[in-house]
Amino acid sequence: MFLLEFLAASKAWTDTIGVGFTFLILMPALATGLIVVAIVSARGEKRDNEKSAGRWGRAAQRHKTGDG
Repeated sequence: MFLLEFLAASKAWTDTIGVGFTFLILMPALATGLIVVAIVSARGEKRDNEKSAGRWGRAAQRHKTGDG
């Protein structure tokens, strides 16, 4: 009977540790990684937009409207 109770308690502790690891370590790490990827991607896209702004962006719009 003692072995059965020990295994039940052991299973409960294993589940508790697994859930704790999942929600306290794994999910925040995944969310942080996704946020970092989004920030790096946005900065790269902004840099690309700034490079082409003079040639295609504002200059092209001024030329269409006749301001420049």
